[in-house]
Amino acid sequence: MSEENLRVLQRAGETLHRTRAAAAGQEGGEGGASRPGRYQQVQPQLEVKGIVVGTGEARQRYVLVRNPQQAERDRAHRERILDRLLEELEAIQCLSPAQQA
Repeated sequence: MSEENLRVLQRAGETLHRTRAAAAGQEGGEGGASRPGRYQQVQPQLEVKGIVVGTGEARQRYVLVRNPQQAERDRAHRERILDRLLEELEAIQCLSPAQQA
């Protein structure tokens, strides 16, 4: 569905539900987690929070879903990658300019 079609349906009063994974930098994505409102637990490892982005006819409602255990696994994975990259950078800095090239 195009964005224009979605706006036409919204003006007609239709309630739309679209599902997508939110990426960092997208509306409703990474910044959505920091918006006001509390997550509510709906299952042992599933929390949800509703947010509204925009105003007027163009506003969109998002339902953010998170799994705290998965979020912790993801954080630990990112830290391991960062540690490995820092070790590689330190090793490169010990090389001569010719070896670095």
